[in-house]
Amino acid sequence: PMQHFIYSDISANTLTNDLHYTDRCMDVFTNHFGEYPFKNEKYGHAMFSWGGGMEHQTISSMIRFTPGLVAHELAHQWFGNKVTCGSWRDIWLNEGWASYGEYLHRQYVISQTSASDWMTNTHNSARSATTGSVYVPASGITNVNRIFSSQLTYKKGAAVLHMLRNEIDNDSLFFGGVRQYLNAKRHSVATTDEFRQIMEQYTGAPLVDFFQDWVYGEGHPTYNVRWNWRD
Repeated sequence: PMQHFIYSDISANTLTNDLHYTDRCMDVFTNHFGEYPFKNEKYGHAMFSWGGGMEHQTISSMIRFTPGLVAHELAHQWFGNKVTCGSWRDIWLNEGWASYGEYLHRQYVISQTSASDWMTNTHNSARSATTGSVYVPASGITNVNRIFSSQLTYKKGAAVLHMLRNEIDNDSLFFGGVRQYLNAKRHSVATTDEFRQIMEQYTGAPLVDFFQDWVYGEGHPTYNVRWNWRD
């Protein structure tokens, strides 16, 4: 069942429209990530009185049920609750994936145009962080703002996953590898390197250089291109 605990006087029509995204996102994520991890219990929402959301197992808390936030917290049921990060250094495996859930929700529930606009904004945010890696350095594991950096952990994490999807260039392989990762590490913790290894083994793609550049590396590459043309 899906259960929603609401204390506000938000109009029934508004709630119905917003919460309707839960069912649709559940279908998308089940198709791509595998079976909802807590299907024998429930899923739902509990309203609370401050901004953002929190992905408690089986019931996420939030103040407003906007489609993006609904998608983000639901994706955490797989990435964070079924499998959680091995350390704060690997937090992008939780938050980057939940953020990419926002993209997938737009791609499959709203439109590709909406998803592309979201990714453009995500790229712009990630590129504005000219230093710092997706993978949290040892010096950052006691800094809450660094651990939960919107630009690096959330936005760049999601952008890197989108790049990885395109690098593999086969959705059956990409999402098959993701399901393999979630099943192999279910009810446990996972590190960034374990995620890479499982994706490599499943897809056959060499990913060491990709992860070195985009997950462990800082900023983004810039290129100087020279060309000439002859008739």
